[in-house]
Amino acid sequence: MLEHNNDKLDISRDHLTGSRHGHGIKVAVVVAEFNSNITNGLLDGCLKGLDANGVLSSNVILATVPGAVELSSTAAKFASINKVDAVICL
Repeated sequence: MLEHNNDKLDISRDHLTGSRHGHGIKVAVVVAEFNSNITNGLLDGCLKGLDANGVLSSNVILATVPGAVELSSTAAKFASINKVDAVICL
């Protein structure tokens, strides 16, 4: 059992459950510019989903990278600075 923002996150062998309450959560979204006709739609859906779950737009950092190769290194940088609670790669 892990805890985050006073919500319990239950990790068992078969499933992962948690709260959809995103108040106070800071998220980095890293999106590839390559295949922008696809990634722009993914980004739009991602931002709508974050908003629907209470994540403030002011708590979302958006980073664009040229392609898939740069996604992992950029995500790792966000994870290492400990200023965000989650990193989403598109």
